[in-house]
Amino acid sequence: FLRMPEVFSERSDQLNQYYEAVQVLDGHARSYLYKRSQGELEAFEQGYADVINNLEALRAGLADEHNTDLPWRITMLGNMVLTYRETFQKLAARNLSADEYNTAYDFLVATAENIDRTRNQYNRWLTDEMTYTVSRMKSQWKTSMVITYSVLTAMMVAAVLFSTKITRSITTPLQKLVRNIQKIKMGQYNLREIQTNRYEEIDV
Repeated sequence: FLRMPEVFSERSDQLNQYYEAVQVLDGHARSYLYKRSQGELEAFEQGYADVINNLEALRAGLADEHNTDLPWRITMLGNMVLTYRETFQKLAARNLSADEYNTAYDFLVATAENIDRTRNQYNRWLTDEMTYTVSRMKSQWKTSMVITYSVLTAMMVAAVLFSTKITRSITTPLQKLVRNIQKIKMGQYNLREIQTNRYEEIDV
């Protein structure tokens, strides 16, 4: 529970790193399409690997959460960037007509813009997820504390009752014995009234 702020910060950073990595990826893609530089192509592939790694880390962190929608939405982000990469590969192949190239390029730009537009919504979903998780953990903690206090109270009551019973089992025979001794001192020697219940005997 105490680590929740740290966990939320880590997941938020992973999500933002994804969007930043996509922007870097888009920069390398456009640069390669203009320059046709092998270095830019290699940088693009490395950028794509960084994007996927960020998503995998985020998905792994959300695997144990109650809400299955958020991991599914993270998968959708992966599909969007995969579509971006496939479009880039078509453009890089140089086997498109001018119209096809322009259409594919416009689609590449639109895909990058659409990914960036999801940033605020995904951050809200992540915040909602963390808020619900904290609320659920607080509720579970309160329930656990109530159960713990109830068990401790029951144990204390049982201990008091047991102690009271033990005390009475000791004091009652002693009180009877003292009364009978006093009767003997007063000259009452009829001991028929001295009765000891076997449950009230004092064990030595």
